[in-house]
Amino acid sequence: CFQLAGFPILIAVAIVFGREISADQKSHAFIILFNSLIDKFAVDNKIAVSDSEIDAYLRALAEGQAKLIRKLEDARRTVKKEMNSPVLSEEGRAKKEAELNQLEKLLKRARERSEDVSGSGPEAKKVHTEAFEKIQKWKVNSELYRKYGGRIIGPATEPEAFDAKQKYFRRQAEAGSFKILNKDMESRFWNILTNETYYAPLFIPEGDKDRVMSRPWWLTEDSAATNSATAVPAGGK
Repeated sequence: CFQLAGFPILIAVAIVFGREISADQKSHAFIILFNSLIDKFAVDNKIAVSDSEIDAYLRALAEGQAKLIRKLEDARRTVKKEMNSPVLSEEGRAKKEAELNQLEKLLKRARERSEDVSGSGPEAKKVHTEAFEKIQKWKVNSELYRKYGGRIIGPATEPEAFDAKQKYFRRQAEAGSFKILNKDMESRFWNILTNETYYAPLFIPEGDKDRVMSRPWWLTEDSAATNSATAVPAGGK
């Protein structure tokens, strides 16, 4: 930055919806740009997250944690049984003790996570916020795909509309909604969005795209009927 009369003058590196992103925010510039554009898309397309959607997400999360805890408890019982073997060597016993200690730690974390998901743990508020963000992200990507079509990158639990997002961002840039003033930053920004070599292993097969973008992972068969999940055909506008 420059200085005038001893006071620093921060030069803008980007502008998004009239808001300047100054040089001291450079390390967070891409996050600010990305979130601002996605938030605008969500508002323009009336994408909201309801309490019932958060409840469904947390129920699925709780079921997943319960399954994990049961799996870890089974593994712990197996290891304890193996430790009682009369033919187990001292070296083998030491390995089993280390394995048991690791399982105990994993169980402790899984139970703490379960409490947070249920709303009784110290991180319950954080989990609730994460649920909101995950649901909103899925709904935004589903709507982007519906509008613009294109390829999808995985994993299937958190699909992203690869081509559609690029198309939306480029249209916003052409409309003057944002401008990156630093040329090096501009190049890196678009490279992050369009680097097909990096994302190639993550592309979801063509035949699976509509299914993946039609129903989020946390909706069970019962909740899917309640929420009337339907197929989302690709757009391609």
